[in-house]
Amino acid sequence: MDQGKKMLIDNMIGSKIEYLLNFQRSIDNENIPMIYQLLDSARYNSLINGWSQADDNRVLNSLVESLRFELAEFTAPYLIDYLKKYFPFFKIQKNKDQYIL
Repeated sequence: MDQGKKMLIDNMIGSKIEYLLNFQRSIDNENIPMIYQLLDSARYNSLINGWSQADDNRVLNSLVESLRFELAEFTAPYLIDYLKKYFPFFKIQKNKDQYIL
């Protein structure tokens, strides 16, 4: 096999592994901002960091696409706590396993 192609494939696999490891560390450390950034880096960096030319990570993001529901369930309590803290005029109630705004 061509060394250049092999190196390219190795780099692509390494990028995916690093993305998933970062995702796992962010969940283990409950680093919710990093989870949001890993889910949509372009939007996060545009909105939070004000970068007009933010990099897109759709290819890597597709690695966790099947976990969207679980990630939403995991991050929801943090988002709700944030809303309660900074927007106390919102009334948030829990009804069984769902939150109602």
